[in-house]
Amino acid sequence: MATAKNKIKFGLKNAYVAPITRAEDGTATYDTPRQVKGATELNLTANVETANISADDDPMYAQAVDDKGYEGDFIVQVLSDEDKVDLLGWKTDQNGVLYEPDNPVKKEFAFLCEFTGDVHAIRHVFYRCIAGKPDIASTTKGGGLESKPDTVPMTMTKDPHTGISHAVCTPAQKEQYDGWFSKVYEIQEAEA
Repeated sequence: MATAKNKIKFGLKNAYVAPITRAEDGTATYDTPRQVKGATELNLTANVETANISADDDPMYAQAVDDKGYEGDFIVQVLSDEDKVDLLGWKTDQNGVLYEPDNPVKKEFAFLCEFTGDVHAIRHVFYRCIAGKPDIASTTKGGGLESKPDTVPMTMTKDPHTGISHAVCTPAQKEQYDGWFSKVYEIQEAEA
């Protein structure tokens, strides 16, 4: 019996981040994923360059591909103080005041999330992400309430050690699916 598949994609929930610590050989150790509350949108564009190589009078003799991952925006209602520290490199002074240091060190993290879908939710992990500086916006209440969420630019690239940028999981992989947000899933190569 075939498993039912999604026909449409909608919904974003369960956004998590897991800061990365890298060993000298480039291997990543992921912190336990922590939920980012208030996820509104995730808009990513593939960042791939291709070049057609001509030879032997064939304009498509070969093709070189440089897959740089994805670039886009993660939109969240309000970045928490913890988000600003984990994603943007902000710091806290001796009085507990959160501040944006001069040239904050950008932190690498894994980003996990779930797209709802019409049949079942698909869970994603992006293995190497770096957040950019978000814009700041708000508006007076005036005649009504209007939300001004935080838009965080994000770059998601291949992990330098494994070469993997993105993985997805469905309920068919029950054990991995059930534990998806408790630990960053590490790819297990299929045996030949």
